[in-house]
Amino acid sequence: MAAEIHWITTADDFLPWHDAWLDLLNRSVVPITPFHHPAWIDGCWRCPRNQLAVGLLATGRDLHAGLVFNSETDAGPAVLVPIRLLSLTPHISAAHPACLVAVAHPAPDPGDIGLLLDLALDALKWQALFLNFLNPAHTWLETAVRSAAAARHWRIREGKSSTDAYIDATGGSSAYLARRSSNFQNNQRRARNQLRNLGSLEMMEVARTDMPRDALETVLTSAFERCWQRDSIHSPLHPAVRPSLLSLLAAMRTAGLLRVYLLRSNSTDIAFEFGFVDPYPGGLYYPCVRGYDETYKKYSPGNLLTEFTLDDTAASRLRGIYLGPIHVSADTKYKQTWLTEEWTVRNFLLIRPKSIYGILDTLYERIPVFRRLWWKFRIGEHIRKRYWKHHGPTG
Repeated sequence: MAAEIHWITTADDFLPWHDAWLDLLNRSVVPITPFHHPAWIDGCWRCPRNQLAVGLLATGRDLHAGLVFNSETDAGPAVLVPIRLLSLTPHISAAHPACLVAVAHPAPDPGDIGLLLDLALDALKWQALFLNFLNPAHTWLETAVRSAAAARHWRIREGKSSTDAYIDATGGSSAYLARRSSNFQNNQRRARNQLRNLGSLEMMEVARTDMPRDALETVLTSAFERCWQRDSIHSPLHPAVRPSLLSLLAAMRTAGLLRVYLLRSNSTDIAFEFGFVDPYPGGLYYPCVRGYDETYKKYSPGNLLTEFTLDDTAASRLRGIYLGPIHVSADTKYKQTWLTEEWTVRNFLLIRPKSIYGILDTLYERIPVFRRLWWKFRIGEHIRKRYWKHHGPTG
């Protein structure tokens, strides 16, 4: 029986593949993350504006590889995906659709990778693909991609490397603090004592308790109102998207992947964070959204909550906390404060020969004024949306 490509664009059509998809993840050479899990994929389909498609390479019901595309990086909860963590993924940018990859081979050879990249490039009738390489242990993957590109006469160009932040959670907060400066330790101790002097101080994780769903949603909704992202139309916390986000979080809770951390002072929630955990021991915890009560800002409640997440991550037999890209801004300064490792993210751009994108890329690289116009008028974003609207995934 020959292998076939199946494109799925609704949760109902994905249901018959649920067990096969989980088996694919369990056999995958790419580490399983909560954003590969069926609960996440299904939940995103049920959110407004998310244009999600799953591509499957299968022989009968035996899956060999799978891709997940989301053409709108600013539409709904899918924007939360820390997509760069994966060993083989397209970079989220204005010109390229996003894609998660799972490959069920013990050691893919160039032919396997070439077939997978063909699937990715053909999916949206697109002409280029951005790939990130984060994990140095997967150097074989880079070799296979280069070989596949050469065999197909694709142009390959390496872009500027970027950096992600990571916290080693081994040993929990006590081991972490022992490695930090005395000044850092004193600041944490001072914040803790100041909050305790106000009255009772509690830190808890409530997603794994028997708290009813409506009570948990009330806690989250109240917390969302204190988050800096609450007013952004592009945020998954925006009121138009929140009901679907809460439904998605419920699905992730049922799958055992959701974590909701609270810091309470005198029975009042003063800081919160929710995120997801890898569905296997030794994986990572992915913080997604956090916020705090401005009244308590001077007491550094977020820093105390991070101590608790370190302890819970260690107790869950996870190896660390993934903080994502490092940016020089007030919103991400805490990453540089807490990180223990910086991961270099290398990226490659694969371009089909004699393609329109190849021409655009050449102009972008060689003509500075074109580069300025590209970003000023968001040309890449318009092209991407136009392609999805008129072509979409093919059957």
